[in-house]
Amino acid sequence: MRTAFLSSLTSLLIWMAMMHQGHAQAAKPPAPVTRILAIGTLNPGVDLAAVRAILPTEVKETVKLYLDGKIGSGANA
Repeated sequence: MRTAFLSSLTSLLIWMAMMHQGHAQAAKPPAPVTRILAIGTLNPGVDLAAVRAILPTEVKETVKLYLDGKIGSGANA
């Protein structure tokens, strides 16, 4: 009987010790998400190679202006 008690107690102590070791770091709060919908059309006859070369930079710069509050959301109103 005493052996069973000591075995149970030992198991409990080991379990308790293990519970304190595995704590993960607190999760970071989720980052804010901004969604932008842009709709546009290309004029007939425009050079698609030129559009593909310019568009990625233009989109990044436009989003930066929007996020800085310089355009959109009634900033110019």
